[in-house]
Amino acid sequence: MKRFLGILFFIILTIPLRAQEFSGNGNDISIILTNIKAFSKAYMDADYDTMMSLYAENAKIFPPGTSIISEIDNIRQRWILPKGVKVVYHNVIPKEITVLEDTAYDYGVYEGSSTDKDNNITEWKGKYVIVWKKINNEWRIYLDIWNRIQEQN
Repeated sequence: MKRFLGILFFIILTIPLRAQEFSGNGNDISIILTNIKAFSKAYMDADYDTMMSLYAENAKIFPPGTSIISEIDNIRQRWILPKGVKVVYHNVIPKEITVLEDTAYDYGVYEGSSTDKDNNITEWKGKYVIVWKKINNEWRIYLDIWNRIQEQN
């Protein structure tokens, strides 16, 4: 019985470590979650028009190892995959989404895999932060920063 209670106590204490924390208007959070899924699908489909429609006109992205990129045409160029490369899996897992009137922030982790022209598979994962702006009643990505997490062997 003590063992059972010990295991139960451990589970109860660790649930918050895996839980997502969403606060703010539930409808707004639902729209942001839908946009997150739409971004992943568009990335896997190489649908750059849909990807860019999710960014605000004055958006900025902060890719690893580069300067800040602004202007939709420049952001589009950054996302275009090299010839022969395809993203076959992309998933974003928000840890927290907080909506504050017409601004929201979202952070969490992402994971994915891609193939190159020789069909070699590369798996990757990382962490991100996004600041969203509500523009004309639609949630758009205003600031987008991410970087990969290196596997520890």
